[in-house]
Amino acid sequence: KAHFEIIGKGGSTIKKIQQEFGVKVQIPRRDDPSCEVVLEGNPANFDAVQEEMGKILGFAVGTEPIVTVILDIQPSQHGALVGPRGSTLHRLENTHRCNIDIPRKSSKSSHVEVSGPPEGCESLRQEVESILKESVAVVSSEAAPRTVEVQKFDISSKPIALSLFFPDDDGSDGWNFDIFLQYLASATETLDVCVFCISDDRIASTLIRLHTEGVRVRVISDNDTASNQGSDIEAFRTAGIPVKEDSTPAHMHHKFAVMDNACLINGSYNWTRQASTKNNENVMITNQAEFVKSFADHFEHLWNTF
Repeated sequence: KAHFEIIGKGGSTIKKIQQEFGVKVQIPRRDDPSCEVVLEGNPANFDAVQEEMGKILGFAVGTEPIVTVILDIQPSQHGALVGPRGSTLHRLENTHRCNIDIPRKSSKSSHVEVSGPPEGCESLRQEVESILKESVAVVSSEAAPRTVEVQKFDISSKPIALSLFFPDDDGSDGWNFDIFLQYLASATETLDVCVFCISDDRIASTLIRLHTEGVRVRVISDNDTASNQGSDIEAFRTAGIPVKEDSTPAHMHHKFAVMDNACLINGSYNWTRQASTKNNENVMITNQAEFVKSFADHFEHLWNTF
């Protein structure tokens, strides 16, 4: 809910923030449970951006870790939390620096979701008890989802022959998206990307970070998808990453990447949130020299063609 308020109607609010403060604001997509909003740009403006977001949301925002707490409150008592025209709800959110999500009446659910700093969630629960004049039980409490942290793999010294399939409903041996992203982030010298559609900001942020760390990153993508809403192609250009697009009536439909001319990622997987969570997709990762060289050579051919 808070993310939608920051975005604003038609993206008007987030565009205003970015223009006024000279920053890029990255908000998780709808199918990403992460609560993290990432700022890129001049760090001197970050405090002002946080303050502006606080004004929009009605409660202060910060950088400390947050939790999500489910409170058991009967539907008949939800009105007391909302108050006249939402006044009580807004006061609670602002005072305790939390976001409160009250179920719709039609759901008849007693689970009220509170997200915020741990101490804020607890102080809010205590005030709710004072308002309702009865104890309020905590159904569950857990750390709010965060963007995955990536670590580098050794992509050259040992044989790699890995297959990943999506969607991935079993993380017992590691979540497939995390594994994919870690291999991608393992490039130390060069990263050549040739992918039809790139709109997953988690992947885009990894490419931009590698670029800022000195890795030579090059991107080839399809000219039609590059202009789609949510595409990260312009973000790459802004960051200084060389980008080329095909200029033919047909599509540049590849989905592969070569890291350090030593490891290949290839498959049906477009670099989108839809591909990681909903589509039936596959990714193959290998450092078998014959495969790596053929794809590296084809990347150079496309790079020189477009």
